Amino acid sequence: MIKNDFISEYEEIVGEIGAGDIHIFKKGKHPAVISNAKEASKIITDFLK
Repeated sequence: MIKNDFISEYEEIVGEIGAGDIHIFKKGKHPAVISNAKEASKIITDFLK
């Protein structure tokens, strides 16, 4: 992370890519997709539809 505000940094990355979604988990450990596996699975599956 380069900026202090990670949300604005993620928004900038999505803007550069041209499409995407940002999801911030309320809690969890690194990597968040493992510590929040069920929620991450649903988010990823919905995104890919």
